Amino acid sequence: MIKIILHENSFRKLIKEHYMNDIIDEIINYLNINFIRSVEIKNNIRGGDINKPIFLRKKDNKPIVPKEVFYFLQDKYKYISNEKIKRDELLKQVMKDWYNKFYEKNKTLSKNLSL
Repeated sequence: MIKIILHENSFRKLIKEHYMNDIIDEIINYLNINFIRSVEIKNNIRGGDINKPIFLRKKDNKPIVPKEVFYFLQDKYKYISNEKIKRDELLKQVMKDWYNKFYEKNKTLSKNLSL
């Protein structure tokens, strides 16, 4: 049998990391179920095209700008932290990494954040 000794601070950190991973997985799952990644192509005045990331809502294929998706997530996940700034930063990072498929490939966010 292996005996593991954790100090209180280490234990709290471990619990917090596990909680963060669960929250991130839940948000990613919500995005996968409800949205599709897409790109809006606009013509640039100077020539060429501008690719603007957008989301499509799966239930009606309605295009939605990332700001609206962020507002959906803010409302749905307001319970994850009392600190609004940290929560919003996490939601934005999860959206960005989901859109770019970073989380899908690495199972971690591209930027270390805490709640």
